[in-house]
Amino acid sequence: MNADEMAPRPMRGDTRTLLITGGSGYLGRHLVRRATAEWQVVATYFSHPDLPAGCQTVPLDVRDGPAVARLAADLRPAAVIHTAYDMTSPEAMRPVIVEELATWRRLRRRWGRGW
Repeated sequence: MNADEMAPRPMRGDTRTLLITGGSGYLGRHLVRRATAEWQVVATYFSHPDLPAGCQTVPLDVRDGPAVARLAADLRPAAVIHTAYDMTSPEAMRPVIVEELATWRRLRRRWGRGW
Protein backbone atom coordinates (compact mmCIF):
# COMPACT_ATOMS: atom_id res chain seq x y z
CA MET A 1 0.00 0.00 0.00
CA ASN A 2 1.45 3.37 -0.99
CA ALA A 3 1.07 6.69 0.82
CA ASP A 4 -1.84 7.75 -1.41
CA GLU A 5 -3.83 4.69 -0.43
CA MET A 6 -3.12 5.27 3.27
CA ALA A 7 -4.19 8.93 3.25
CA PRO A 8 -7.71 9.60 4.52
CA ARG A 9 -10.14 10.03 1.66
CA PRO A 10 -12.03 13.30 1.77
CA MET A 11 -15.77 13.13 1.43
CA ARG A 12 -17.71 15.43 -0.87
CA GLY A 13 -18.35 18.68 0.91
CA ASP A 14 -16.08 17.79 3.82
CA THR A 15 -15.46 21.07 5.60
CA ARG A 16 -11.84 20.10 6.21
CA THR A 17 -10.95 19.28 2.59
CA LEU A 18 -8.26 21.51 1.10
CA LEU A 19 -7.45 21.29 -2.60
CA ILE A 20 -3.94 22.40 -3.57
CA THR A 21 -3.26 22.63 -7.29
CA GLY A 22 0.36 22.18 -8.26
CA GLY A 23 1.01 20.11 -5.15
CA SER A 24 4.24 18.71 -6.56
CA GLY A 25 5.77 22.13 -7.23
CA TYR A 26 8.04 24.02 -4.89
CA LEU A 27 5.38 26.07 -3.12
CA GLY A 28 2.70 23.37 -3.36
CA ARG A 29 4.89 20.73 -1.68
CA HIS A 30 5.56 23.02 1.28
CA LEU A 31 1.88 23.85 1.67
CA VAL A 32 0.90 20.17 1.45
CA ARG A 33 3.37 19.26 4.21
CA ARG A 34 2.09 22.02 6.50
CA ALA A 35 -1.61 21.55 5.79
CA THR A 36 -1.89 17.79 6.36
CA ALA A 37 -1.86 18.28 10.14
CA GLU A 38 -5.10 20.29 10.01
CA TRP A 39 -6.77 19.39 6.73
CA GLN A 40 -7.64 16.47 4.52
CA VAL A 41 -5.46 17.56 1.62
CA VAL A 42 -6.05 16.70 -2.01
CA ALA A 43 -3.07 17.78 -4.10
CA THR A 44 -2.96 17.86 -7.88
CA TYR A 45 0.01 17.36 -10.15
CA PHE A 46 0.56 17.53 -13.89
CA SER A 47 3.89 15.87 -14.63
CA HIS A 48 5.53 15.02 -11.29
CA PRO A 49 3.41 12.67 -9.16
CA ASP A 50 5.90 12.57 -6.28
CA LEU A 51 4.05 14.42 -3.52
CA PRO A 52 4.52 14.46 0.24
CA ALA A 53 2.89 11.68 2.25
CA GLY A 54 -0.44 12.21 3.94
CA CYS A 55 -2.40 13.65 1.04
CA GLN A 56 -4.53 12.26 -1.72
CA THR A 57 -2.98 12.89 -5.13
CA VAL A 58 -4.92 13.58 -8.31
CA PRO A 59 -3.47 14.05 -11.80
CA LEU A 60 -4.89 17.26 -13.28
CA ASP A 61 -4.14 19.60 -16.14
CA VAL A 62 -5.45 22.87 -14.73
CA ARG A 63 -5.79 24.22 -18.28
CA ASP A 64 -8.62 21.70 -18.80
CA GLY A 65 -11.62 23.60 -17.46
CA PRO A 66 -14.06 20.66 -17.64
CA ALA A 67 -11.61 18.43 -15.72
CA VAL A 68 -11.22 21.12 -13.05
CA ALA A 69 -15.03 21.41 -12.82
CA ARG A 70 -15.40 17.61 -12.43
CA LEU A 71 -12.80 17.52 -9.65
CA ALA A 72 -14.43 20.45 -7.88
CA ALA A 73 -17.86 18.82 -8.17
CA ASP A 74 -16.50 15.55 -6.77
CA LEU A 75 -14.67 17.16 -3.86
CA ARG A 76 -16.48 20.40 -3.09
CA PRO A 77 -13.43 21.47 -1.07
CA ALA A 78 -13.71 23.96 1.76
CA ALA A 79 -10.75 25.86 0.29
CA VAL A 80 -8.58 25.88 -2.82
CA ILE A 81 -4.99 27.07 -3.01
CA HIS A 82 -3.80 27.44 -6.59
CA THR A 83 -0.03 27.00 -6.86
CA ALA A 84 0.22 25.32 -10.28
CA TYR A 85 2.61 27.00 -12.70
CA ASP A 86 4.44 26.41 -15.97
CA MET A 87 7.97 27.77 -16.20
CA THR A 88 8.57 26.88 -19.84
CA SER A 89 7.79 30.42 -21.04
CA PRO A 90 5.88 33.55 -20.05
CA GLU A 91 3.21 32.63 -22.61
CA ALA A 92 2.75 29.23 -20.96
CA MET A 93 1.96 30.85 -17.62
CA ARG A 94 -1.23 32.62 -18.74
CA PRO A 95 -3.41 29.53 -19.21
CA VAL A 96 -2.11 27.99 -16.00
CA ILE A 97 -2.58 31.04 -13.80
CA VAL A 98 -5.10 33.44 -15.30
CA GLU A 99 -7.45 31.02 -17.04
CA GLU A 100 -7.40 28.58 -14.11
CA LEU A 101 -8.42 31.32 -11.71
CA ALA A 102 -11.21 32.31 -14.10
CA THR A 103 -12.44 28.71 -14.05
CA TRP A 104 -12.62 28.73 -10.23
CA ARG A 105 -14.40 32.09 -10.30
CA ARG A 106 -17.04 30.67 -12.69
CA LEU A 107 -17.50 27.59 -10.51
CA ARG A 108 -17.88 29.72 -7.41
CA ARG A 109 -20.55 31.82 -9.13
CA ARG A 110 -22.38 28.71 -10.31
CA TRP A 111 -22.40 26.92 -6.96
CA GLY A 112 -22.44 29.87 -4.60
CA ARG A 113 -20.58 30.34 -1.35
CA GLY A 114 -21.60 27.06 0.21
CA TRP A 115 -20.70 25.06 -2.92
